Amino acid sequence: MTTANTPGYITDFISGMEVRATPEELHAVQIFSEILVRDYEYPKDHIQTRPQWRVRLRPSDSKKTYPVDIAIFGDSKHSEDNISIIVECKKPNRKEGLQQLKDYLTFSEAKVGVWFNGEERLYVHKIERKGKLSFASLPNIPRYGQRVEDIGKFYRRDLKKAENLQTTFKAIRNYLAANAIGATLDETLAQQMINLILCKPLQDFVWAASASG
Repeated sequence: MTTANTPGYITDFISGMEVRATPEELHAVQIFSEILVRDYEYPKDHIQTRPQWRVRLRPSDSKKTYPVDIAIFGDSKHSEDNISIIVECKKPNRKEGLQQLKDYLTFSEAKVGVWFNGEERLYVHKIERKGKLSFASLPNIPRYGQRVEDIGKFYRRDLKKAENLQTTFKAIRNYLAANAIGATLDETLAQQMINLILCKPLQDFVWAASASG
């Protein structure tokens, strides 16, 4: 990330504009913007950070007044009918925001939302059936060119080197801390992460050994 010349400001990764170096920008908005481009392969011109995309929070609102931290569109034409993903960012020590994200999704054409605070992330899928709106958790967001239905369908040829492993490992650690029963020490969580990392190579080794035998 390039540092801007003005004290207290940084250069926004997507727009190239100078933005204030707030905790949200430094630890969430800029990090996730880079993840979208480098890990999920979204073109920069499909993403809007500055000027911020805005949404209504009520159908009766005469104008869009609520800013979205990161908006992802289906193409370079940033219009309401082709917005696909909304990202709501917070400081690392801020936990609220999930309801706000759902409100943004309710009055937007976007089907997928992300809540990210630099250490933890949540993925939400907006579902509309028979005039009723509901929200479901997702394990991830679609990569560029994918649909929601394609999430998790990875082939070896599609695997890419992650650019920000520190953020990824933090997200895994926090997920395990919140969901693993009886495991609170970081040493225990680290061992579980190592097991996950080594699981696939070990599986390949066993299959190869079986085939050769």
